[in-house]
Amino acid sequence: PRGGCDTLAKGGSKVVNSTRAPIRWHRSSAGSPRQEPVSDGMNKHRIVVIDDSSTVRRMIAAVLVRHGFRVDEASSMDAALANFSQYSTTASDAVTTDIFMPGTTGLEGIALLRERWPDVAVIAMSAGGAGEAAADALAAARLAGADAVLPKPFPMDDIVAKVRDVIERHHAGPGPQKRVLVVDDSAVIRKLIGQYLRDANYRVSIVKSVE
Repeated sequence: PRGGCDTLAKGGSKVVNSTRAPIRWHRSSAGSPRQEPVSDGMNKHRIVVIDDSSTVRRMIAAVLVRHGFRVDEASSMDAALANFSQYSTTASDAVTTDIFMPGTTGLEGIALLRERWPDVAVIAMSAGGAGEAAADALAAARLAGADAVLPKPFPMDDIVAKVRDVIERHHAGPGPQKRVLVVDDSAVIRKLIGQYLRDANYRVSIVKSVE
């Protein structure tokens, strides 16, 4: 098909196509469609896309691949965390994750990513769920350590812009970022201090005890 994916609808149930940015598709030997990558100078970066909706996951992966990124997909946070050591974990990498998913939620996963891989940028996405509005869920994601948030539905160009932005910010600054370890038995305090320090361009690791 021709026509780029322009807007991702809530829950990934609908995709609106636009002819403003045509995409050329090719068939691989297995018969599945493959987008022809468009290099934008950032093709060395690997992005992990986490979403329990295969439609959302594939659409995001497709548009990132089109812009030259290397992409790994995970259908759950548990699957991503279990296999994360297989992915490149340098400061140039980024993760996009939904918040409301079965098993380990996006919020729980973001906190774990911040503790274990503080150099990886995290983008949280949500349309809301479980009686919680998207704005509240995304605010909680920021407190958990997300570098950026994106409410669903969103134009597909926005996810590309967010990924570029968080990667560039992780490389910004006149010199190496200072690393800070936050230790507190209060989850609320840990998150608040961690987010404050990240906003001040520190790299933050968070643990609940000195053990």
